Amino acid sequence: RFPWRTAAQVAADVDEELRFHLDMVAREVVEDGWPEEGARLEAARRFGDLEATRKICRRLDQSKEKQMKWIKAFDELGQDLRFAFRQLAKSPGFTLIAILTLALGVGATTAIFSVVDGILLRPLPFPHPERLVRVYPVDENGEPNAISVLNYLDWRRQSRTVAAASLLDTGSVNLTGAGGDPERLSGAWVSPEFFSVLGAPLLAGRGFLPGEDKPGASRVVVLSEEVWKRRFGGDRSLVGRTVNLDGAPYTVVGIAGRNRWPSISDLWLPFELNEHRLDPRNRGAIYLAAVARLAPGATLESARAEARTI
Repeated sequence: RFPWRTAAQVAADVDEELRFHLDMVAREVVEDGWPEEGARLEAARRFGDLEATRKICRRLDQSKEKQMKWIKAFDELGQDLRFAFRQLAKSPGFTLIAILTLALGVGATTAIFSVVDGILLRPLPFPHPERLVRVYPVDENGEPNAISVLNYLDWRRQSRTVAAASLLDTGSVNLTGAGGDPERLSGAWVSPEFFSVLGAPLLAGRGFLPGEDKPGASRVVVLSEEVWKRRFGGDRSLVGRTVNLDGAPYTVVGIAGRNRWPSISDLWLPFELNEHRLDPRNRGAIYLAAVARLAPGATLESARAEARTI
């Protein structure tokens, strides 16, 4: 049996209590000279609205039962906790190991869920994220690998299944001046089409223009919203002004919002297609990543088949 009454048991107990009360009143009525046939009716008349009383009693009993249930549950929980603390205090070594095990387990589970949530469950924060793809070759074991500049350019020139694509390299640069101490920032070197591939609008300014990845082109940079606010106070007039990166002046052409990729980047710079990178002898220099947006009507399967052919 449960240590508390169910709703049906509460109703049955109320009915039994009211029946007993009516029986007692009917007995008193008989003792006053009423015939037994009419005593029950007289008892009910003297009692008043029996059905309303039944509902009130049931409601009060159910409320009391619920309160008793919570009181009993908290009392049992308190006893369990007191007993647990006494047992843990008797074995401090075991207690320490148990706490560390739980902490590691919870921490690992939280970290794994954060990765799964960010990569698998939560969609990418860009328009039509299902059209975004990573581009990479695979080795003889089918494992993904980096891509070289020349292989990427050959694929991009012949591909018809992507609307836009961009190379990506990462590193760091030093920001100096700007009214603060020198600061080392995470940077991403990308093709001019990079921001159109992602499709996320910039907070201010523009992305890179065709030709800004050519040798001798003007030095330009897109800053992240965090760096813009932390280092420059969110000044919108910063677009068009210059900042010093690795000792050289760069013109700020845009400000990227929080929806960006890579998420750790503080700034973006054009990936320069210089003579060294275009040297045919460097076709095997595989160290770059690439991202693309599928063309309308293209599927991931058709893009894979095309890439294998190229």
